[in-house]
Amino acid sequence: MKKRKNTNNFNIIAEIIIIIILIASFAYIDHKISYFELNSNYIDADLIFLVVMFLYVIYIAIHTILHEFGHAVAGLLTGYKFVSFRIGSFALIKKNYKYEFKKFKIRGTIGQCLMYFPDNKTDKIGYKFLNLNGGLVNLIIGTIFLVIGLTTKDNLFNFL
Repeated sequence: MKKRKNTNNFNIIAEIIIIIILIASFAYIDHKISYFELNSNYIDADLIFLVVMFLYVIYIAIHTILHEFGHAVAGLLTGYKFVSFRIGSFALIKKNYKYEFKKFKIRGTIGQCLMYFPDNKTDKIGYKFLNLNGGLVNLIIGTIFLVIGLTTKDNLFNFL
C-alpha cells in the first residue's frame, strides 16, 4: 500500500469517521428494508434498497450543486469575478470572455467554484461571506426539506 504524502492525522480520522457513518447508514437502511419485507408480502426489498441508494446519490449531487452555486452567488455579490464552476468532472470555465465546457477532475473534491478578486483592495474582499455561503445554502435547503418531510402525513420517517 502506498504511503500518503502530506496528510495529517485529522484528515485520516475524518475519512474514517465518514466511512463509518456511511456504512452504518447503509446497514440501518438495509435492516429497515429487510424488516419491512418480512412483514409484508408485496414489497421487494432489493428494489427499495436500490431506490434509496439512488435517491441518496441524487441528494448528494443536488446539495453539491447548490453548495457551489451558493459560493458563486456570494462571490458575485461581493465583487469577485467568475473563473470556473465544476461538479464532478464537468466544468464551466470562463476563458477570454467566453464560457466553455471542459472535463477535468481534481482528486478529493466533488465540486469547486473558483472566483478571483479583480483588484488588490484586500480590505474590501468578502471572503468570509464567500466561504460560508456554500454551507449556509446547504443548511437552508436541508432545513426546508426537513420541515416539509416532517409535516407531510405520509413521509419516509414513518417508514424508518
